[in-house]
Amino acid sequence: MTKVSFATFDPVLHDAPVFCEICANLPPVFVYEFHAAGGDGNAVTGYCCGLCAPGFLRRLEAAEAEQWAAEEAALEDTDILDTVDSPA
Repeated sequence: MTKVSFATFDPVLHDAPVFCEICANLPPVFVYEFHAAGGDGNAVTGYCCGLCAPGFLRRLEAAEAEQWAAEEAALEDTDILDTVDSPA
């Protein structure tokens, strides 16, 4: 399963970078954790700005769409869709 999580942080209590680790232009506002499906189980963690955070959501959406496409292809390959009766 692919998942992403965001949290705010207190810069006084955390050793956060001065700039976003993704774009290196703006100060970070979120700490993130990204788990990729099929990975080694380790999460990618870091700090990002508000403009870079939606990029993780797009990656999550793309991963889910890819998984759905693979599942649909598997169903079509086994002809399950052709044998299911549709309601009258």
